Amino acid sequence: MNKFFNMDNPVFVFLGRVADLIFLNFLAIICSLPIFTIGASWTALYYTTVKMVKKEESYIAKDFFKSFRLNFKQATGIWLVNLLVLLVFLLDLDIIFDPEMSIPKVVMVIIFAVMFIAVSIMICIYPLLSRYTNTVKGTVKNAALVALANPGKVLLFVLFIGLPHLYIYMLMYGFEELMRAFPFYLMLGYSGPAYLCSLFWKKIFNKLEGNNPESASEQEGVPEGITEDVDEDINADIDEAISEDINEENTAETAEEGATVIYSEQNSKDQT
Repeated sequence: MNKFFNMDNPVFVFLGRVADLIFLNFLAIICSLPIFTIGASWTALYYTTVKMVKKEESYIAKDFFKSFRLNFKQATGIWLVNLLVLLVFLLDLDIIFDPEMSIPKVVMVIIFAVMFIAVSIMICIYPLLSRYTNTVKGTVKNAALVALANPGKVLLFVLFIGLPHLYIYMLMYGFEELMRAFPFYLMLGYSGPAYLCSLFWKKIFNKLEGNNPESASEQEGVPEGITEDVDEDINADIDEAISEDINEENTAETAEEGATVIYSEQNSKDQT
């Protein structure tokens, strides 16, 4: 009986994690209400869930608002562009599923392929933005490289995030059905999929940072700045295109050879 009421009991650990995700979901919804802040909210959401997966979280609200504040400007700019693209996609879907419209199947396949590629890149942007400092162009480029290098994981991301939203979109024409789905969205509609995705993002980040859960900068005892050389040859190993290069002398050389993207651990922003 004493073991059952032990706070380290798997049941209590699980319930505590669910409670944290419900609270995190509430924060994400509140910070997304102005619509234009959704990008910053998603970035903060991934920052927090990755830390939860890695068991590095301190306080949920503290982690969330730290990332929200630090990434607000860049995440908002990226999100507004993403929102424009998503609105165009919704219009395309309305046209495609309009019974009065007759669209060739080849055209439909091309449209869906473009949608999938664009959504895949969008999904990868915010986790990368939550962890690394980069330019907008560099973040989008690396999101495309990560998506290309991890098609299986990205497909899972699209399913985890896209299916619930597609379900809600389909229920918009039925108020009662929409209300049935509302409690799920209120509790775990955003934090749940983000947490599932973060289980895989942890592995992706570890791979990008040298197959080690800790950052390479911490292991080497140098400031937490990670310089990555983006290989221009797509046919080469894509992961090597964003592999870490801590040697500052090599950084100067690689900058002349091709695009060099400067990264730093998210917690290094606390020093600024």
